[in-house]
Amino acid sequence: RVDGVIEADVAIAGAGLGGLALSAALRRRGFRVVVLERAAAARYTSQGTIALWPNGLAALEAAGGARLPAAVSKRGVAVEATEILNCGLHGSESTRRIEVGPHGVSAFFIPWAKVQQEL
Repeated sequence: RVDGVIEADVAIAGAGLGGLALSAALRRRGFRVVVLERAAAARYTSQGTIALWPNGLAALEAAGGARLPAAVSKRGVAVEATEILNCGLHGSESTRRIEVGPHGVSAFFIPWAKVQQEL
């Protein structure tokens, strides 16, 4: 900040998952980034829990290196096996097993606030 002006190469509107992940990826590549958020403060208690599936963990790794998936694995709850049950209109059911991803689990469940803090 110089004379009240923020110096940055990139300004990102919104401190949601997409904005924070983009910020981490750009900073990792040497850009000066500012994230602009309308809320005056982070709301760590009302955001709920999110599930990060293998592709989400891979996206975090692409954005911030191996540190982000490692931090999530320490702060979240690992799900080793996942089956999804689909109920059809006529009562038929099918299941789909989610295979273990590259981080050794099928998903991590983690409070959004913890992901936000890591990003």
